[in-house]
Amino acid sequence: MIKEKQNKFYSAVGKALTSARQQRNMSIATLAKMSGEQYITIVSIESGRVCSLHHLVWMKNILGLDICNVIVTGK
Repeated sequence: MIKEKQNKFYSAVGKALTSARQQRNMSIATLAKMSGEQYITIVSIESGRVCSLHHLVWMKNILGLDICNVIVTGK
């Protein structure tokens, strides 16, 4: 992937994570506790920064977020 496409992808993942968390009325602190991640890690992912494969696993397990359904827009 070129850098621009990577940035769009991670931005879309961050937006999807934020949306899934908010739909469940879950705070970042609660998600951090449930996932075993640090608060700042979740803030970073939600801000569109790079995340790792293991982050996608807890997103699926805790929030039901399927990365295959994340839509990358041109914005």
